[in-house]
Amino acid sequence: MIAGAVIAAAAAAVPLYAWLRPRAADRPPVPIGDPLLQEVDCPDGTRGGCFIVPSPEQGARRASSERARACLESRVRSPQRLAGSELQKLTDELVRACFSPAGTDQQDEESGALPFRYAIHEPSGLPLELSYHCSDLCPNQGHVRAHFADIALSVCRQRGGTPDIYNGFGVYEGCTPPELVRR
Repeated sequence: MIAGAVIAAAAAAVPLYAWLRPRAADRPPVPIGDPLLQEVDCPDGTRGGCFIVPSPEQGARRASSERARACLESRVRSPQRLAGSELQKLTDELVRACFSPAGTDQQDEESGALPFRYAIHEPSGLPLELSYHCSDLCPNQGHVRAHFADIALSVCRQRGGTPDIYNGFGVYEGCTPPELVRR
């Protein structure tokens, strides 16, 4: 990526990153066209001039998230008002087409594409979003769910929803519209 860059010995501080430093001061601080690099302070205390580069694992995770987001955006140009079977159909299609099966490492990697607002719940007028939840055995228990966006537990039922509570710890994951409650 950076011709002539020297790897510095700070990888132990951030194990998933490699630290790079430009060879000459006349080089640009961030190579043009390389969005993965981020300029940071150097391990020796020098302000700026060092770069972090994601490890191959982080690069793969980012690529998976970008693919999932592109998939979502190609299917939803702008949120439509939906209810009933149309809402169920779109939700199922998005999760099935854009994400790997629940409980897999791949779905966990794709979770960076979320949250994603994809519809307006017709009866309530509230926006719906897909989000990823994993609070216990990750990624084995991870899953993508649809909920009303930004609805607190205390008002979920008043808004016509059903609280989605993770049984393992009693964690509130979101407020689910009636059409999308898991049976």
